[in-house]
Amino acid sequence: VTWTILLPLLCLVLVAVPTTAREVEDSEIPRALEFALVGIPLSPLHSVVAIGQELCLRGHNVTVLSFGERGRQKTQKYSPVCPLRYLSMGPLPVSDEEEQDIMRGLENLTNDTVSFMKAAASNIFAPYFSALRAPVEEALATGAIKPDFALVSLPAGAVGSALKQHGVDFAINMPTILVPPVVPYAATYIPIPFLFHGSLFDMTILQRVAVICGNIALHVSRHVAAAVGFEFTAFPDLNPAIWMGRLILINSIPGFDYPQALPPLVQYIGPVLELGKMEPFEAEIEAWIDAVPMGTP
Repeated sequence: VTWTILLPLLCLVLVAVPTTAREVEDSEIPRALEFALVGIPLSPLHSVVAIGQELCLRGHNVTVLSFGERGRQKTQKYSPVCPLRYLSMGPLPVSDEEEQDIMRGLENLTNDTVSFMKAAASNIFAPYFSALRAPVEEALATGAIKPDFALVSLPAGAVGSALKQHGVDFAINMPTILVPPVVPYAATYIPIPFLFHGSLFDMTILQRVAVICGNIALHVSRHVAAAVGFEFTAFPDLNPAIWMGRLILINSIPGFDYPQALPPLVQYIGPVLELGKMEPFEAEIEAWIDAVPMGTP
């Protein structure tokens, strides 16, 4: 009786094992993924392209979306080992000549941080914000890109909203230290850089309370605005819906940043650069740096 039961079971096992093994072997074959990297052709694009080069070296297909010939040149410069595909999103929203004029004007505002940030936001970032979403949507709709995953570098404009509408998951690259008000996970006791002047360690109790209350008020107001349908057209990066559940890569190191507790999705990856390709400072700048006494910040 025992063999009558066991023999059919043994036959079933012998027949099923080869099929199962083949399925396991097939599932272990890695598939090349399609990645889309989106960034404006300024310094925030550099680290994104460097990450894309590493993905390319691991066998994945990477497409960089940026603006004009400048974006193409930056893509080629920062991915020399494994060239990446480049897709232009159109001409530069701010031409080289216009950008140089703007930067010369900003030099006069270096001692006025608020005015500096307002001028930079309205004259440089705003034109890019308004020009980012449409070409990304067109590339997704026409099939020019079919990404499995995307990496978006700040400032990102409404790119995140376009990717969400097309069902593309994405991570966000932060090319600076982790500070409010853009990243919602920054600790509330960290002052907003362009609104507070001075050292964090020299703040009075009243100043610390003001910073915490201000950050909480900003955080709550962002979520309330998003809940009632506010579109954050002037500054899309402040939309909390773009950040929720996203992997955030910080191009800094914890020792250089403010000490703070962070969720697992916020990861420090350090500055992404190739030391051998760094351009040397001009002699005047080197002399100015060398003139700073040792131990002086």
